[in-house]
Amino acid sequence: MPGSVAKIAVAAAKYWVDRPYDYLIPEELREKALPGSRVYVPFARGNRRSEGIVLAVSDHSDYKRLKANTAVLDEKPVLTPEQIKTYKQKFHQAEILLGAAVFGNKDGQAVP
Repeated sequence: MPGSVAKIAVAAAKYWVDRPYDYLIPEELREKALPGSRVYVPFARGNRRSEGIVLAVSDHSDYKRLKANTAVLDEKPVLTPEQIKTYKQKFHQAEILLGAAVFGNKDGQAVP
């Protein structure tokens, strides 16, 4: 399905697994789960609820079994495409961790 997979930076990810994670976007959330949006996702083996930021939306994933994101937290994205691009560039240049870029402040809110 078009736009059915979200690439998400998860706040709870540890530095050694600091990468975007693929999550299914349920049909009812597809119009709201846009790049830059905060979402709740089940994370790790215990499926504990963790905040994430949608970095991109795709039509496919390289993984066969995906969990679904459970909620979109904001009416509009909290990060712009330019901010996402900057965070991704810094991450790829190993200047910062992806999770630290997006969730870098102490109150757990996305950093604009």
